[in-house]
Amino acid sequence: MRRSSDKRRFFDELAAEFSEDFSAEDLAKLRWMSGRWGLQEGMWVLEPGCGAGQVTALLVRMVGAGGEVVALDISPRMLDAARQRVGSLGQRGPGSVSFLCCRLEDYVPEAASFDAVIAYRFLPHLDDIPAGLKVVARALKPGGSLFIDHSAGREQVNRFHEHTGGAVAQDAIPEEAALRRMLDEAGLELVELTDRDDLYHAAARKATA
Repeated sequence: MRRSSDKRRFFDELAAEFSEDFSAEDLAKLRWMSGRWGLQEGMWVLEPGCGAGQVTALLVRMVGAGGEVVALDISPRMLDAARQRVGSLGQRGPGSVSFLCCRLEDYVPEAASFDAVIAYRFLPHLDDIPAGLKVVARALKPGGSLFIDHSAGREQVNRFHEHTGGAVAQDAIPEEAALRRMLDEAGLELVELTDRDDLYHAAARKATA
């Protein structure tokens, strides 16, 4: 668990910086991504690696008072920032959003309980990507979707993490063939992949039967 501990400290130290609002450029990309998520009122959404809650706030608005968002993060300080950001939205109704401090790999969801999993700027930070994807597959309802999104392309994200070094030096988005294999092994099918210099978007679906 040494890598997780190092990563927790790394993101705790960045919590104040990550609490800032997204840039206009990132917000435009997020609008494009969220338009592909297909979220509707009343849906249940899992958000691993919620960070300071910018996307969490959007998800809470998208699923409405009848929906549920469960947000995970390993950084207590990130979760504190997320709770503060989303707190006023959470007053709409009990149970609309909840926060858990844990790794995705350690999360034990009720089987087939979520309509979608939104992984924004998160997948590379998993200690064990195949294990995390298996948790996602368990969490999703049949026909449910996983969305993997970044505000830069795969090569740019991987190069940034390598340059940053430290706890995230080895955090990388897998190549398409490797990602497809990991998804298949977890019981998910890659159905869409957009990898441009300015953004990365992948969608996978759990079989209906």
